[in-house]
Amino acid sequence: MALEAFNNLLGYVRVTFCCFFLFKTVALSSVPRNESELQLFRDLQRANLLSYFDVMIELGGDDVQQLCEAGEEEFLEIMALI
Repeated sequence: MALEAFNNLLGYVRVTFCCFFLFKTVALSSVPRNESELQLFRDLQRANLLSYFDVMIELGGDDVQQLCEAGEEEFLEIMALI
């Protein structure tokens, strides 16, 4: 049941991307494929940083909890890659 609901949400998110990006200059080449990527997407969206989504996914930075728990030095190293 939960997986079905999540898949339905992903379908909704994909449609929303299509509509949303018609009016925005930010274009993503990928969409969230799982819950952790969706959480990252929402957090970046709230911070107006969606342009970093693809890069963070490519670098394996989809674990928002890990980013929150990183020390300052580790966080700055991660951000330097992005």
